[in-house]
Amino acid sequence: MNSDELISILSKHTLKEEIIESDSIVIDLDLNGDDLDELYFDLIDNYGIDLKDIGNIESYFHSEGELLDLLYPYKWMMNKIGLRKEPARRILQPLLVSDLIKFVNS
Repeated sequence: MNSDELISILSKHTLKEEIIESDSIVIDLDLNGDDLDELYFDLIDNYGIDLKDIGNIESYFHSEGELLDLLYPYKWMMNKIGLRKEPARRILQPLLVSDLIKFVNS
């Protein structure tokens, strides 16, 4: 699969109109939680690509449960004013479109 094909697949799952290889899957394409699940199953069902083989996939994305955490605003505020040391959500490892292209082609 070439990069244009993968970018075409990604474009079906994001609202961003122009995807470039330096885009972050989570930040720029906003693929996280359930949106990522849809991409994941599309890649498996239609292209035989399993993202679990990329390694610890949980280190790259938040689950839907994390994204819907009702205490997130409280945790964020406590972190900002210094009453909470850990961030409101886990710090993710960056995953770029170019990283995904390299993974698919390997």
